[in-house]
Amino acid sequence: MEEELKQKIQELQKQLGKKQMFEEAVSSIKSLLLQHYPSASPSLRNSFYMVVCRVATILKTRYTMPGFWNAGLGLFIEAEHLVSGSAGKKHLQSCITQAREQLAEVQNESENTTSTENGSTRRFLFEGHLTVDPEPEQPAWLEQSHLLTAAAALLAGESSQGDPANVNDTEGASNILEHLVARLNNIIPEVSLVLLFSSH
Repeated sequence: MEEELKQKIQELQKQLGKKQMFEEAVSSIKSLLLQHYPSASPSLRNSFYMVVCRVATILKTRYTMPGFWNAGLGLFIEAEHLVSGSAGKKHLQSCITQAREQLAEVQNESENTTSTENGSTRRFLFEGHLTVDPEPEQPAWLEQSHLLTAAAALLAGESSQGDPANVNDTEGASNILEHLVARLNNIIPEVSLVLLFSSH
């Protein structure tokens, strides 16, 4: 009987590696744990403990979505109640803490997203730090610089290869140039002068 259970646990451990089967596998591990752990031999208890640790590892390294963490949290709580060894209990408590932190973080992020969508400021990354202020709009000259670079790159690619297959590249460059010409009307004269003098 115990050998069969160990095989079943191994099969479930393999299923943990498939994203679409993860939550179902965790649920099956939890029900087997509740049903058999109290009367299990030390060897079988160890198999249960190892598969629970595997769930924790996968959550930390691969499946970080809230649904997966929720499934893992339920398993960690049940396992922590059942495991008697102090080292095992301590490890499972840290897994529970981490799962709760992850879920709280996701909750905070979704609340922040909602508040930003309701008109409060969005923060952006500047030199590795999140700022308090909203991201400034790109200056017109910088936007033009990006467009010119892209157009030049596309045109250079087309002329250097001279391949009829590159018709799409030419069309892309043409579209960018059209966009650039259309945008030129919106640039303030001062910026045009700055660009003119900086090119000499």
